[in-house]
Amino acid sequence: MDPATGHRLPATGKTHCDLCLSPIAEGRARSVIRGEAYDFCCPGCAQVFEILGPEEAKRQGPSFKQGPNLEGELPPGPYLEVWLKVSGIACGSCAPLVEGLLQGRDGVVKAVVEPVSETAQVLYAPSRVSKDGLRDHLSRYGYGAKEVDQTDDAPPSIHDALRLVLAFVLGANAMMNAMVMYAAFARDNGTSWFADLIFAPAIFDSNPMPGAVRNAFTLVTGLSALPVLFYCGWPILVNGWRRLRLGAPNVDTLVGFGAVMAFVVSLYTAFVLHAHHVYFDTASMLVALLVIGRSLEGGAKRKASRAITGLLRLGAKGAEKLVDGVWREVDLATVQTGDRLRVKLGERIPVDGRVVEGSGWVDASTLTGEPRPVEALPGSTVLAGSLLTRGTLELIAEKVGGDTLLSQVVARVRQTLAAKAPLQQLADKIAAGFLPIVLAAALLASLLSFAHHHPAAQALMAGVAVLVVACPCALGIATPMVLLAAVSECAKRGILLRGGEVLERAPTLKAIVFDKTGTLTTGQLERHGVRLDGMTESQALALAAALEEISTHPLAEVLYREGAAQARSEGRALPEVEDRAVHPGLGVEGFLDGERVCIGRPSWLKAQGISAPEAWWSGDGLDGSLVMLSRGPRAVALWGLGDAVRTEAAIAIRALKRQGIQAWLVSGDRQEACLAVAAAVGIEPSCVVASAMPGEKADKLAELQRTLGPTAMVGDGVNDAVALSQSDLGIALGSGASVALESAAVVLVHRDLRRIPLFFKIGRLSVKRIRQNLGWAFGYNAVLVPLAVAGFVHPILAAAAMMASSLSVILNSGRKLGLEGKHRDLEHEGHEQLAA
Repeated sequence: MDPATGHRLPATGKTHCDLCLSPIAEGRARSVIRGEAYDFCCPGCAQVFEILGPEEAKRQGPSFKQGPNLEGELPPGPYLEVWLKVSGIACGSCAPLVEGLLQGRDGVVKAVVEPVSETAQVLYAPSRVSKDGLRDHLSRYGYGAKEVDQTDDAPPSIHDALRLVLAFVLGANAMMNAMVMYAAFARDNGTSWFADLIFAPAIFDSNPMPGAVRNAFTLVTGLSALPVLFYCGWPILVNGWRRLRLGAPNVDTLVGFGAVMAFVVSLYTAFVLHAHHVYFDTASMLVALLVIGRSLEGGAKRKASRAITGLLRLGAKGAEKLVDGVWREVDLATVQTGDRLRVKLGERIPVDGRVVEGSGWVDASTLTGEPRPVEALPGSTVLAGSLLTRGTLELIAEKVGGDTLLSQVVARVRQTLAAKAPLQQLADKIAAGFLPIVLAAALLASLLSFAHHHPAAQALMAGVAVLVVACPCALGIATPMVLLAAVSECAKRGILLRGGEVLERAPTLKAIVFDKTGTLTTGQLERHGVRLDGMTESQALALAAALEEISTHPLAEVLYREGAAQARSEGRALPEVEDRAVHPGLGVEGFLDGERVCIGRPSWLKAQGISAPEAWWSGDGLDGSLVMLSRGPRAVALWGLGDAVRTEAAIAIRALKRQGIQAWLVSGDRQEACLAVAAAVGIEPSCVVASAMPGEKADKLAELQRTLGPTAMVGDGVNDAVALSQSDLGIALGSGASVALESAAVVLVHRDLRRIPLFFKIGRLSVKRIRQNLGWAFGYNAVLVPLAVAGFVHPILAAAAMMASSLSVILNSGRKLGLEGKHRDLEHEGHEQLAA
C-alpha cells in the first residue's frame, strides 16, 4: 500500500531489498519512487533510498550490508541460504577449491567456505538446485556435506583417535628401526662415531648387524609402514587423489605422493635389488607427522571455536507457555509474538520479551558483555539466551525466532566468519600461484641430485622433500585462526562485526565522528520546557504525536510517546493527519482538515515560510534540542528536549585520544546543545559541527577522510545511515534504527561506548598477529625451499618442519589477545562512577 495515495502497489516478485540486497519477506516495505515500485527489507531502507535517489542508491546500497558480490547474470529468484558442514577439508588451501566447486554449480549465487569451522555459506536459487543437489555435487568430488546443526560439536571419531595412536607408536618404531639400520650403514662406510653411539661397542659385539638381522629389520620396518600408510594415512591419500583429479593438489597430494613413492622404491630395493637402503621409515614418518599435526591443529580449532559454539548454544529448545489457562511445555518454533511465557530459576529465556509478572536476576553476560546480572522487574525487557539466576518471571513474547537479538548476533558472527579479510584473499591468491613454482623446484631438486651422480631413489627423495617442505598449509590458516579468535573475543564482549575486513580497517583510523542524540547521550529524552501560541499543550502534544507517529528520530519518539499516552488518559483519539511525509533530518509534514501542519527543526519551518515570535527562533530559556510545531502559516508550539550525557562517553573519548584517534561531534542539533555535550565528554569545540543534514554529515566525513585519513562514524538513527556508509568504518549502537544497524560494519549490542576503543585494540592486535603468521609462513618457505632444492633437507625433516610451521601459526593465533593493558579504562574504568 502506498502510504501517500492509499493505492495498492503492484507486486514486483523481488526477494532481496533494492537498497542493501538483504533477503526480504514479500511486501515487507514497498514504495513508489519516481513512478517505479521498489521493495525494501525495512522502512529505514525505503527512507535512505528516497534520500539518495535510485541511481546513487544502486551504487552505494550494497555497501550498507555485505551482499552477494555477484558478477554476471543472476539465476531467477527467490534465493535461499544454507550452511553446510563440509567433511574432507584437510587444510586452509581446500577452502578455495570447495568454493569454486560450489560456485560452478548451476543455481548457486554465492558460496563462501570458512576453513577453521569447515562450514560453507551458500546462497542458491531453489528453482535451479536443491540442498540435496548441492550435497550430491560435492560428493562427486569426494567431499561430504550436511546441513549445519548449531549444537553439533561432536568429538573426533574412534578412527581418528586410533589413527593418531598408531601413527605415533608405529612411526616411532619405524624411526628407531631406521636409526639402527643407519648406524649399520655408517659402520660400513667407516663413520664409527655414529655406529658407536647407537651400538655401544663396549657392551655389544663389534658387528651387531649381520645380513640376517638386517633383513629382519627391513621386514619389520616395512610391515609397520603398511598400517601407517594405508590406515592412518588413508584420509590423506584419498584427499590427495581427489585434489589431484581436480587439478588443485595440496599438502595431502604432496605428502601422499612422497609417502607412496618412498614405499614403492623401498619395496623395489628390498625385493628386487635385495638391498637394505630402504625408505620405509620415510613413508611412515611423512604420514605420522601429518596425522599428529592435523590432530593438534583440530584440537586448536575446536578450542578456538568454543566461544562461538557457546554463543550458538544459548538458545532454548522449548518454552513454558500459557495455553487456555494452563502452563504447558511447547516447542520454541510454535511460540508467537504476544504469547505469555514462564521462565523458572536456572532456565534460559527463550525469546525477547517484556516482564509482566514476577522478579529475578538475569545474566546476559555471554550475549551483551555486561559483567554482572541485572534485576528484571515488571516492565523490564529481557533477551533470548539470558540465564535466569534468581526468581521466576512471566513475560510477553515481543520478538521470536530470527527476530531475537540472539539470532541476529548468531547470524552476524556466522557471516563474519564466512567473509574473507583482504589479507586472507591475498594469502589465497599466493597459495594458488605457489604450486607451479613448487613443482618446478621439486623437479629441479631431483635433476640436481641426479646430476651429482646420486642414485635414482635418492634423487627422487630430494624432489619429495621439496614438495613436502613447500606445503602452503600454514599460509592457508594464518588468517582464519586469528579471525576466529578475534570474533570470539568481540562476541563475548557484545561487539558484532560484519566481516573480517573490519578488523583490518581498525588500526588505520585517524578520526572518529560521533552523532549526539542517542550516541553520546542516553537517548532518553525529556521535555525541558515549552512555548505555546493559540493552543494548549495537550492539544499540541496530540497533534505532534499524530505527525511523529511515522518518524524514527529519537526526538520524534518522545513526542509521540507522551502525546499518545496523554490522549489515551483523556479518552480521545489522536487527530487524523493525512498525507504525512518524513523529511529525514528536517521533520514531518501532513494535512489536518485541509490545513498544512509541520513539525521539526525551527530552521526548516522558517524556510517553509512559517512565522513565529522572534524569541522562538533562538530558543531563549529552553534547554536541549528545539522542536517546533506549526499549523497553517504560524508556529503554535516550541519544545526544548534534552537527555543526559552517557557516563562512559568521556572515558571512551579519553581512551580514543590515547590511541591517537581524533574525536569529532557532527549532529543535526543546534550549536549550543552540541557544544555543551562536547564539553562534557572532552571533544574540542573546533571539532564540533552542528545543524548538519544527513547529506552534510556524509560530506563532513568525506572532508575528514581527505584531510585526516580513514575515519569512523558512530550513530544509531536513520539520518546516520548515509554517513555510516560513507565512513571507512561504521559503528552502530544496538537497538538503533534497523537501517543504521545494516549500514554499520560494527554493532555494539550493549550500547557501551567503552567498547569502541576496546574493539580498536582487538583490531590492532589481530592484524599484528595475522602479519606475524604470514611473515612466518613466507619466511619458512623462503628459507627451507632453497635448502631442500640444494639437497640439504631429508623428507622426514621436511615433514617435521612443515608440521612445526603449521603448529607455530596455530599456537600464535591461539594466544590471548593481551587486552589487560595498563589503561584499564578500555572496559573497566568508570564502573565505580556508574555505580555511584
